[in-house]
Amino acid sequence: MKKPWVYKRKNIKGWWTGWYEDGKRKAKAFPTKGLAERFRYLKYTQLNSDVFTSVVDFDWDQMIEEYRQFKQVEALVDASTYEVLLTLRHCQHLVGANSSKEITQPNLDTFFLKRSEEVEKNTLNKCVAQDGIGHSQDVLSQGD
Repeated sequence: MKKPWVYKRKNIKGWWTGWYEDGKRKAKAFPTKGLAERFRYLKYTQLNSDVFTSVVDFDWDQMIEEYRQFKQVEALVDASTYEVLLTLRHCQHLVGANSSKEITQPNLDTFFLKRSEEVEKNTLNKCVAQDGIGHSQDVLSQGD
């Protein structure tokens, strides 16, 4: 069992949560002890429930191929798989992503904003209203 801990560093403001991941000691600072305790609880849950929390760095083409295979295993219709792959190509083109490490919230926001300039506003509005922004990318490829 992996146990994160909360501690205070001498002569440094704030509280820290520490833990070991892949044999390396890691830590994160917080302004209050309560926030550090909350993070300790979350990190404990992640570390002891087989949740992967590290950053993965896959080549963009490798990531797309593995995602395509995953969708085929799900028995997704060919047209849907095509739309997903088209959306990923749009993302790579508009954001300039070369690896999975570059899939960040700011880059997703940039993609959404740039893609909204290319498709009708109604398409985007329907998507956001029905599915929320997290699911909007599949709809953004429509209209091409």
